Amino acid sequence: MEWNVLFFLNSALLGVGLAMDAFSVSLANGLNEPHMKKSKSCGIAGVFAFFQALMPMTGWICVHTIVEYFHAFEKFIPWIALILRTSGSVTDSVLP
Repeated sequence: MEWNVLFFLNSALLGVGLAMDAFSVSLANGLNEPHMKKSKSCGIAGVFAFFQALMPMTGWICVHTIVEYFHAFEKFIPWIALILRTSGSVTDSVLP
């Protein structure tokens, strides 16, 4: 993985987007229940923070797993595309 300015910019923008999401949820919860107990508000914040951290990590793991599988059959992709393209042409010419 190459570390460059675009990587850091994307990471900063992701952080800003997640912060705006968390702020809007906090605002909605506060407006819905103004006298919420501290334990409930901390519980909501903890669950929200956990899932906000879990989702980007899950996406990163999935992408890197798919890349490993992709490298395993990378040399067969042109042949698969050729077979799919040819089979589509054959079925279009045979079927009315």
